Amino acid sequence: MKLGAVLIATGKHANPMFPSGEITVAQRMIATLHKSGVTQIAVITGPDDKKMEKQLAQYGVYFLQNPQPEKEDASIDMGLRYLSGKCEWIYLMDADRPLLDPDTLVDLLVSGEDMVLPVFCGCAGQPILIKSRCAARLVGVRDIAAVIAMQEFVRMNVEDAGVVLSAGEAAQKKTHIEEHERKLTRLVPEFKLCRGKNLLDTKLITMLRLIRETQSVRDACSRMQISYSTAWNLLNAAEDAVGYPLILRNKGGPSGTGSLLTEKGDRLLVACDRFEAAAREKLETLYGEYLEGVL
Repeated sequence: MKLGAVLIATGKHANPMFPSGEITVAQRMIATLHKSGVTQIAVITGPDDKKMEKQLAQYGVYFLQNPQPEKEDASIDMGLRYLSGKCEWIYLMDADRPLLDPDTLVDLLVSGEDMVLPVFCGCAGQPILIKSRCAARLVGVRDIAAVIAMQEFVRMNVEDAGVVLSAGEAAQKKTHIEEHERKLTRLVPEFKLCRGKNLLDTKLITMLRLIRETQSVRDACSRMQISYSTAWNLLNAAEDAVGYPLILRNKGGPSGTGSLLTEKGDRLLVACDRFEAAAREKLETLYGEYLEGVL
């Protein structure tokens, strides 16, 4: 089951770069999503958010730029459209809920409802969880507050103040932040294969995924916040190492010149995706057996 999240990191209700302990609100929220098993995260940014994009690039998220960031309905539509075909379930939220409990995200999911939002002490909060097939119902809704007010959602009571605490309010609760840090303890496996020198690693696999999606090396570079020359150096070195071409160079594509994975490149990426998923599952089991009780 693939889980996705739309994190609206622009507009009047977002505080993505606000400090939250030793990291920012956006970093903490992405860590919470990762801890809860969310693999596809679309961060909606504005034209002037390059510093934030650069800070978050290492987290493997996907950046979607809204040219009119004050229009939150466009941000919502953009994120939901992007993830609808990629995930079964989508969490939707502003970048202003740094103390969300990872277990709350799981509880929303196991409720079995197609459209559900958390309620703490009578106050509806975030994230909003929707089944991918229901995403079209939110198209054109003005903002997150209007989404929360929709009658279609099932309200679910939770014992998690983080669903309603804004970044500013959360910053005043030092003990809450410390407790949240403990809950975020998680494995962050780095995928690397060597054959004398580097053969494959996480950065290259991420790039191949984005090239498959965007059909453009340049667009993949933009999403990853790396230079075009760096990308081609990685790709050329990888092709030399594996002994066959990974990329087809051809005209067309979203940015004018297109790049597609070769048949062997696509087969390699599918195999890597399956390997990573299986390895992550086994590592989580080993973590629980050996480390969880002593950390």
